[in-house]
Amino acid sequence: MGPGAQGGGPGLTMAGDSPLFSFAPPLVGALTLFVLFGYLYAVHRERFLALWAVAWWLWLVRLSYGTVVGGMQSAEPSAVPRVLAVAYTTFVLLGAADFAGRRVLAPWVLVAVPALLLRVLPPPIEDALDPRFVIYAIVLGAGWVWAGLLFGRVDERFGSERWIPATALVLMGLHQASLPLAAGRAGWEPWALNITLALQIGIGVGVLAAFNRRQRVELQETHEELEQALTRVLGGFVPICAECKSIRDSDDTWWSLERYLVDHTDMSLSHGICPECMASLYPEYLEPPGSSSGPRASG
Repeated sequence: MGPGAQGGGPGLTMAGDSPLFSFAPPLVGALTLFVLFGYLYAVHRERFLALWAVAWWLWLVRLSYGTVVGGMQSAEPSAVPRVLAVAYTTFVLLGAADFAGRRVLAPWVLVAVPALLLRVLPPPIEDALDPRFVIYAIVLGAGWVWAGLLFGRVDERFGSERWIPATALVLMGLHQASLPLAAGRAGWEPWALNITLALQIGIGVGVLAAFNRRQRVELQETHEELEQALTRVLGGFVPICAECKSIRDSDDTWWSLERYLVDHTDMSLSHGICPECMASLYPEYLEPPGSSSGPRASG
């Protein structure tokens, strides 16, 4: 690619007879992931899904920009593609950090902003091996690698599924960081686009698998907590008065059965009267055996 090396995100081509055709694979991948994560966020309302939906939307905008201007050359003066690349990398990293329960925004900004300024400030970069472009590419790649490591370090309860997006994110980061070295190699651009699409698919499938595993783990933990709570309430020995049926708690305080159940469980009680008590207390309201004339009038 030489002087025409691109300076944005992973796997974007640089020049070609048909920019729309050249950008088609990653465009399709970015659009698919945007719709996927947007739908999941609408259903589950988890913040990391929203962050990732925004990330893929920004990537879609960045790729669409490339199709309009006919490619994004490193010598092009516009800062738009570079800002968009840093923006979607930031949201990918924030989404991974939110999934893993970590905070990364402050240290990432301290690194990404200077790298972006090096990339967009004059003089324009004419050579893909310009140190400013190399630093920029490495920093963006580091953001993807960092996101992958965050996924890999989530709780082991989430199983081996977490390694699918972790591996795809790390490879995407290495792909991004290698752009300066790959520039100028004949026939590299189509391979770069196909690699980007494959990694996008890997990231999407991997995040779905890890998310589904986390949902199942959390549901299982909720069931176990409920079982333990029921065991504490209903299991073991409960001291109860043989006469009035009051129950003694751990503080040696006696409670009526109704009060104990209401205070120690989530039950809501309603009152009625059983047939035996009805016969003992209110026999005048019972029908004689074989009668169908309604309740007998009292004396």
